[in-house]
Formats: sequence, structure tokens, C-alpha cells
Amino acid sequence: MRSYIGREIESATYTEYFDGDGQREILMKNYPVTTLTSFEENTGTIQTPVWTAVDSSTYKLSPNIAKLFLTFYKTRGFQNFKVVYEAGYETIPGDIKLATLKLASGYYNRRTSDGIKSEGVAGDNIVYDTTEIPSDVFIILNAYRDV
Repeated sequence: MRSYIGREIESATYTEYFDGDGQREILMKNYPVTTLTSFEENTGTIQTPVWTAVDSSTYKLSPNIAKLFLTFYKTRGFQNFKVVYEAGYETIPGDIKLATLKLASGYYNRRTSDGIKSEGVAGDNIVYDTTEIPSDVFIILNAYRDV
């Protein structure tokens, strides 16, 4: 599921580096953000970075979309902003647990029919679902997918 969602969902600490591109936003990879540990700018060089805390009055965090809105334009540079934060869910949401159970039960139920697409007995025909992930699981996971 992680590969389909495109991000981690369990709570963890992340360190990400961003290029200064003259824009006023920073979009982190993982969400929801539960703690912003530090937001720093490199005031040194690439070879010898000097990380300086960005004044907290100059940005606002939107935790559900993991975006920092800045009151300044990012100084142009390569990997000159560093964000350390905690994101994800301490408790996995119930619908993700449900999707996991549905996926696992689907694999379990196909254990005797793996590779068989259909079979018939006395005029009746059964067609098996051969998709890797059933559509109802896709519907649940799409709400968490990183697009």
C-alpha cells in the first residue's frame, strides 16, 4: 500500500532539504505534520553549511497539507533550507486498516484459484476478480494518496 499511497503514513521524524527558488511556499512530503521541530536556512556555503533558525513569525504551517507559507521569498540556492518535522498517524486510521484487511483477505481467498480466471459447473460459470487491488480498496486509499 505504501507504494500506491506514495508516502509514509506512520508517525516518524523527517528531515528534508529544499532549494531556494524565490517562491514563498515549502511543501513537505509527509503529512499530517504533528510537530515542526526546526526550520533553518543555510547562511554558509554548500561545503560548510551554517544553519540558522528562521524566525517563526515569518512563516505559518498548514499541518494537514504539510505546507509552510512564508512571508518572504526564499533566497535562491541549492538545498539551502532544512525542515525537521514529525508527521504521520500515531494510530493508523480505521479505513486504512479496513483496506489492509480487504486486500489481505482477497489474497487469501485467491489462494486456491490463483491463475484461474473462470470455471464452470453444470451450466453455471464463475468469473474471478484477477485485479491486484480491488476497486473498493483503491477508493479507500485514494483519500491518502500523494498526488
